[in-house]
Amino acid sequence: GKLGDMVRIVTTHYAGRAPTDSIVTTLTSLKGVSPQVSTAVLDGLMEGWPANSPPALSAGDISQLESVMDSLPEIVRDRLLSLGERWQVSGLFAGRMEAIIQTLKNQVADSGLDDPERASAAARWIGLQDRPDVAEAILEPVTLLSTPSLSTGLINSLGTSRSDETGSVILGRWSSFTPAVQRSAISMLLRRSEWSMALLDAVENKSIARTDIPPEYWSQLRQSRNRRVAGRANRIATAGLEVSSDRAAIVTRLLPLAERKGDAKRGKQVFAQSCAVCHRFEGEGGTVGPELTGIASRDRADILLEILDPNRSVEANYRLWNASTSDGTIYSGRLEAESQTTIEILDIAGQKHVIQRDEIASLEVLPQSIMPTGFEAMPEDDLTSLLEYLSQPHE
Repeated sequence: GKLGDMVRIVTTHYAGRAPTDSIVTTLTSLKGVSPQVSTAVLDGLMEGWPANSPPALSAGDISQLESVMDSLPEIVRDRLLSLGERWQVSGLFAGRMEAIIQTLKNQVADSGLDDPERASAAARWIGLQDRPDVAEAILEPVTLLSTPSLSTGLINSLGTSRSDETGSVILGRWSSFTPAVQRSAISMLLRRSEWSMALLDAVENKSIARTDIPPEYWSQLRQSRNRRVAGRANRIATAGLEVSSDRAAIVTRLLPLAERKGDAKRGKQVFAQSCAVCHRFEGEGGTVGPELTGIASRDRADILLEILDPNRSVEANYRLWNASTSDGTIYSGRLEAESQTTIEILDIAGQKHVIQRDEIASLEVLPQSIMPTGFEAMPEDDLTSLLEYLSQPHE
């Protein structure tokens, strides 16, 4: 609470002077103090203590600090160990690391603890052992079914890592992240240039889809202060999208229709019959698929390509999700929302299904769009009329 925050701020200022003469006395005073206060004091000392300013400790000081360690509650000991690690005083807290790491490991894996407690233990663990195998172990509990606060908390706990490889570890777990969790992960990967490069590698080798990265994050990548990141992001973002292999023949046959004139009035009827259940356009229609108002600014061939080959470029929010419940029911559609206790699937008829997390047997995301294929079966005149309607400048 507020008291803890104040204690931490005061202690941070105190630590900034590297008060080597009084630190042993200060730490000794933590004996018998509540976990909340000792946590705030140790966090403040860690935050404020300057690098390369270890205190000169006598053998008596070291044994005094060992007895402080023994007196602290188990959940606080790792913070004192972190401070000792920063000082790098030979012989201080020797042999303690293993037991403390085991405690943190157990806390991260303990589903009985609150999500923030598990994330806090993860942050302290990576602080003590900044290694790829530890990052992997921290992300182990993250699945498509884990609560958003646990998933994002564990991913964010890796934010203090300074290892170049942490970015690749996060990306290796990509298929376990829902769209909201992916956004948190991208936001964190953008904090370090090496992690941003790992993200761009993953897009280039297609282990994650280019459309998994929302436009605002592409814009951050392209404007990165690191010239290597910016140059690479600009190249990847502007590279052409290929047509899905199974749609190539259909696209080749029907793409010339983009050059033909159509009947916009008829196109409005076609839109109402075939598209309005999912797409909103000029204030009418559903919200299952992307909003189409403003699509007239795009090239007609481009619009037709999206209709004929909806899987060639699918934004993460419009992928097809399948949720099956323990009673054998399967729901398919867009993952519209998720909370600690439920997920919401919006099916292609625009029906919303709220499913309790504890009733979900499996949850999977497919690379396909929620938009079905098969519009090539429409009469050609209907396709050209639909294009005419969508391409007209609207007020």
